Amino acid sequence: MDGADAQGSQKEQSADGAQGGADTKGALGADDAQGTPERAFSRGFLDTVRPIVTSHGVRIQVSALKMVERAMNDHMIHLFRDAQLIASHANRVTVQRKDVQLARRIRGL
Repeated sequence: MDGADAQGSQKEQSADGAQGGADTKGALGADDAQGTPERAFSRGFLDTVRPIVTSHGVRIQVSALKMVERAMNDHMIHLFRDAQLIASHANRVTVQRKDVQLARRIRGL
């Protein structure tokens, strides 16, 4: 396989039609042009967790906190993707509370 074929095979289209290569980030690591939503979410997460942790006198390493944040982020993204699929199955564009509840019920949460 020559260099042109290798580059062409790396930049195949994904299921949603977006161009991507080997270095393309997934939905979790992808930022928009400004990169603000992920940072804003991270800031909100830290602002929520910090008072809880300090009130119990617990010390947590930054790496452990980032791991918890990543797991929570993964969970929420998958939950809302499922809820969006449920809403679109019902011919709706807007995700409603009942969609999230059904997604949780289907996933066993």
